[in-house]
Amino acid sequence: MITTRLNLLMDAYRIAREQVGEANRGKALPGICLRRCHKLRQIIWPEIRRVRWLLRLISARRARKQENAMNQATDQTNLFNDQPVLSTDMYVLLQLFTNHFGVDRPKDFYGLHHVYHSVHTHPDKLPKSSWSEARVWRAIKACEQAGLIAYGEKGADHKWTITQRGIEARRAADQIARPRKRKTA
Repeated sequence: MITTRLNLLMDAYRIAREQVGEANRGKALPGICLRRCHKLRQIIWPEIRRVRWLLRLISARRARKQENAMNQATDQTNLFNDQPVLSTDMYVLLQLFTNHFGVDRPKDFYGLHHVYHSVHTHPDKLPKSSWSEARVWRAIKACEQAGLIAYGEKGADHKWTITQRGIEARRAADQIARPRKRKTA
């Protein structure tokens, strides 16, 4: 683990502090105990900086990996005849049009932005997180250019709706993402 060495050093520092307490009560030599605490502090601070650096690095890699396209074992270039390859963001955006009854509903920007997108990409991730506005706009523009969603103005409503082409693309991507299990006799 990343923090194993740090945990061992922290335990050693706690023991050294207890010995300083004993030295204050006259049960140990104060110079030795204080010197040991000082040496351990000099070792612990660089270790804390190293662990912070590693955690930032891991977090940055996760963020980059989440924005990458779907990494399925199958080749997506032949998935649609004339449609582009769906990125993960486009696929998640197409999933957001379905409500809890499985019916496709028009969505406005607020409805597409204020959703826990990590539920679709990383179901086990806690806490759940939403995308930034720029990322949602990129996904919307990519889906519009591919003809998967359409922007409609009906009276005062300014909402995007999923097109038939988008429904077909989502259905095809669902089959790749979650292949059906075959019954064996």
